[in-house]
Amino acid sequence: MESSEVTDGFGKALEQASNEYLRLFKSDLRFIKKTEDRVSACNMCFMRARDILKEEEKAKAVLFTFTITAYNLEQQKWDKCPGCGDPDINQQSVTGKAWQGCYKCRVLLSSNGLIKAMDPNRGAKS
Repeated sequence: MESSEVTDGFGKALEQASNEYLRLFKSDLRFIKKTEDRVSACNMCFMRARDILKEEEKAKAVLFTFTITAYNLEQQKWDKCPGCGDPDINQQSVTGKAWQGCYKCRVLLSSNGLIKAMDPNRGAKS
């Protein structure tokens, strides 16, 4: 398959994976004599590589840190996002109900001071 034929992201990833698999099968694992065993070893290598990437991504994940002073205890509402400090947290639902939340940090801000993650299945502000 020529790279000029592949234009989408999946096609490029598929081509790259195929090339890597072939290199692994033909040279890096040539000490394994049986074809089935070599195929199995290639598959295990790719699964382990995927796991390593996931572990690295998980280690890089930044925990949400917040500033508690963003909550106004007297008025029982948030003055700004406790994560990024954005004051644009006052929202209105399609039904007209007012609520507080930050689309950048994907958090809902309750009037009692609780912070909850937004539902990832719900639409974000455009």
